[in-house]
Amino acid sequence: MIGPAADRSAVDELQALTGVPPRAEIRALAAVTTGDSATARAALAERDRETTSSSEKAPALLQAAAFAMGDPRPIAAEVRFLLGDYSGTVSLLENFQPSRFGSRSFDSRWGLLARVRLLRGLALERMGRTGDADREFRDVVAQWQGADDRLLSVVQEARAGLARLRGIKG
Repeated sequence: MIGPAADRSAVDELQALTGVPPRAEIRALAAVTTGDSATARAALAERDRETTSSSEKAPALLQAAAFAMGDPRPIAAEVRFLLGDYSGTVSLLENFQPSRFGSRSFDSRWGLLARVRLLRGLALERMGRTGDADREFRDVVAQWQGADDRLLSVVQEARAGLARLRGIKG
């Protein structure tokens, strides 16, 4: 889901250049893609502690800065999904909605929206919430149906999800 063979060379290079260790979400993703679920879970627990501590200090500032600093929720949600925590995936992405994005300046979350909707749909499907999953898959297709080849895989995966749901509904 995250790229070719879970290649973490870019993360290692960034750390070497900056001297700053990767965020907990990135460490969790690197761990889960190599099959180390214990380390992934520990990194997510660290993330949850950091997020709770930070949001208690300055919740409005964190929400307002999410567009500029990069929103780590999709990465954490992807890890939760890969670990089989589908309700955690949906919970993390619940408020990842266009109504909360900026439209007067650059907001990178717009570029993640289709992928987040797909991930939410896949998690909802696994939870048996077929109506909600159907809506998410349809939103992906509506948003990206005319996408170029680089984005077409997300649309194809959403269409496959819709086909599976049609089979469930009979």
